[in-house]
Amino acid sequence: MHTSVSRILATVLALTTVGVAAPAAVGASVPPPPLTPPTFYVYGVPRGQSLLVRTGPGTGYSHVSRLYNGDAVELFCQTTGTLVEGKSDIWDEIGPSRYVSDYYVDTPGVGVFDSGVPRCSALG
Repeated sequence: MHTSVSRILATVLALTTVGVAAPAAVGASVPPPPLTPPTFYVYGVPRGQSLLVRTGPGTGYSHVSRLYNGDAVELFCQTTGTLVEGKSDIWDEIGPSRYVSDYYVDTPGVGVFDSGVPRCSALG
C-alpha cells in the first residue's frame, strides 16, 4: 500500500514540476480560468462616417472617440439605451465608460443581446 501512495505522490510531483496541474482534491474549489472579452468588428457605418464612442449607452452621452468599419472591439458587457436606426437599443461597453451602438457591431443579431456577452450592471 505504501508503495502505491509513493508512486502517486511522485507522479503528482513530476506533473506539477513540468507545468501540468494535478487533479483537484474532492470538494476543493478550483478558480475558473481568466475570461477574455469576445472580439467583434465595427461594420455598416455609412461611407465617409464614423461610429462615435460615447460615455454612456445612448446618443445623448458625450462622444470621446471614433471607430471605423473593420475596427476590432472587445465587448465587456451589453445594456439597453437609445434606439438606433429604429432597430436596436442594445449598447456595447467596450471599455470603462466607453459605449457603442450594437447596431454597428457584427454581433449575431440586431436588437437582441448576445448570449456570449454578459449584461452590464446598473450605471454608477
